[in-house]
Amino acid sequence: MNSFRTFVSQNELISLAEDFAYSLITKKHSSEYTYHNLDHTLRVSKKAFDLGKRQNLSAPELHDLIIAALFHDTGYYDSVNDHERIGAAYATDFLKKNAASTSCIEKVNHLILSTKITTSPETLLQETLCDADLNYLGATEFFTLVERLRLEWLLTGRKNFTEKAWIQQNIDFFELHTFYTPVAQQLFGHVKEENLNQMRKNLRALSISSSL
Repeated sequence: MNSFRTFVSQNELISLAEDFAYSLITKKHSSEYTYHNLDHTLRVSKKAFDLGKRQNLSAPELHDLIIAALFHDTGYYDSVNDHERIGAAYATDFLKKNAASTSCIEKVNHLILSTKITTSPETLLQETLCDADLNYLGATEFFTLVERLRLEWLLTGRKNFTEKAWIQQNIDFFELHTFYTPVAQQLFGHVKEENLNQMRKNLRALSISSSL
């Protein structure tokens, strides 16, 4: 059993939160959500735990961080644009029913809300969750994961990109994005730069091909 699974299994509230969040996602999820699914939630939860451990976060801090990670996209199938608020509401209802402390509920709410792309995190925990949520930018499997996101946007009617427009969209996002925590910068920064350089090469190749 890995350290993440051990941590979850040793904490009853986190175990219950995992079961509840997974059940909620399974019930509401549909096949067109090829990126925002159980795999994404589990990946973000594991990455949040790993980043937290590397930063020597306390057990209570890890507790709140992992619960927030489990719930951070549970509202996605209700509203793409407002899913953070809805996910925070799901988490609040669950935590209240399981007699969580007011402090825990407030921290989990703020953590989930901090993942909204237009929001800047204000605490180390919030920065850690945001870095975990976007860890795919610095992942070796980035191109596989980002194609799942592109397909999801197509299938859900959100947007249909040409190949060049899609690459440019991601290059623009990469150039604006910075991992917040030093540990995430160290872990993901090098591969992120490699992914960015590869996209630039792909875009140049498409531009040359289209001009012939």
